[in-house]
Amino acid sequence: AWAAAILGLGCVLAGAAAPQPTETLSTATNHPIRILMGIGPHLVEPSPSCLATHPGNINLCSFSFGSGSSFGEALQRDSNTVTADQVHLIPTYQWLCLSGVCPAVIGHVVAYVDEDHMTIAISKFLSPLLENALAPLLSPSKS
Repeated sequence: AWAAAILGLGCVLAGAAAPQPTETLSTATNHPIRILMGIGPHLVEPSPSCLATHPGNINLCSFSFGSGSSFGEALQRDSNTVTADQVHLIPTYQWLCLSGVCPAVIGHVVAYVDEDHMTIAISKFLSPLLENALAPLLSPSKS
């Protein structure tokens, strides 16, 4: 049985209060396998318009974060939540970011359709990583 409760908490907007995930996790399901898809980056402006405005320097469209940023705090919140609620965390930011920078274009592929939703092309590119992360959690011995 490859069933599980897969939860996502969305993105943290700069300066906005992050939602409290325990409310979501505690009421979402009583399924024995609960998986939290980690938070993803939230660009400052929609990727297509930024890339059109800065075709000579697409690095201006990247999202940067550090440990004290709202995104860094959200990453820590995800980690704390899964420990407290016995939920499996699949962090995804590392698939889109490197050393605190999340580029709008990854390997000649535009990564975002707006500020925080991935393009179909990058989703297909990343799908083997998600499959590899889910497989051990959804093996028949886990259900």
